Amino acid sequence: GHNANCGDDIKLQVVLKDGVIADIAYTGNGCAISQASTAMLIELLGGKTVEEAMRLTRLFLDMILGKVNDEAHTNACRQSQLR
Repeated sequence: GHNANCGDDIKLQVVLKDGVIADIAYTGNGCAISQASTAMLIELLGGKTVEEAMRLTRLFLDMILGKVNDEAHTNACRQSQLR
């Protein structure tokens, strides 16, 4: 996606196999924080179902927008690791 506030522009490329993310990569331009957080996101999404990946991506975006606090994020990560 494109962030009009700072100019970051990130695109994800996803390969699906039977509804699961078999491979994922990103391209784009952005600050170091943007690049690092996107790299962390794709590490998290690999091997997840499309549904779970969408949930985690929404959580990621809500964190960036300040809509989620650390406790909610920690709980979500724990739940994700249990799956």
